[in-house]
Amino acid sequence: MGLVPSKGGSVHFGDINLSSLPAYEIPRMGIAYMPQGRHLFPKLTVMENLKIPVVRGELDKKVLEEIFIYFPRLKERLTQKAGTLSGGEQQMLAVGRALITNPKLILMDEPMEGLMPLLVRLIADTVKVINQKGTTILLVEQNLKTIKNICQGIYIMEKGSIVYEGTSSELEGAMDIQERYLGVKV
Repeated sequence: MGLVPSKGGSVHFGDINLSSLPAYEIPRMGIAYMPQGRHLFPKLTVMENLKIPVVRGELDKKVLEEIFIYFPRLKERLTQKAGTLSGGEQQMLAVGRALITNPKLILMDEPMEGLMPLLVRLIADTVKVINQKGTTILLVEQNLKTIKNICQGIYIMEKGSIVYEGTSSELEGAMDIQERYLGVKV
């Protein structure tokens, strides 16, 4: 996202080299980032947190309503401080905040971390729907069981290098890869 200078190589989104762009330009390219650990503003309301990524103009009411379709609880808690929400509600808000600018690409870092199974399913299903509607999702997740039904392609990285590339079904059959890189004992 442009916060840490690159030590080498480059990152492209379409025909655009993002490596040399300042951090504030990245969202303008249609890229949203949902960091691990939510990183909400706890003293701001749900609505104020949703407004933060909107750089210019008003919130797109259509996008806001779509977020409320995914997460009706957020609509019920618009005036509530983010720090008083449950962990699951905070994660819904973090996903909503990534969606609010109607991005072409969302980078999601461990969006299901620390959630109870029911909310893991809700977030996973929502990610799948968002992707089916045309938004590209780059998802960092360790739980193979959760992601295998929502990801079209799986990449495993070790020390900054891609060591595996394939589909969910291909990875399911690659027991040696699962054991070596994912800690799955077969």
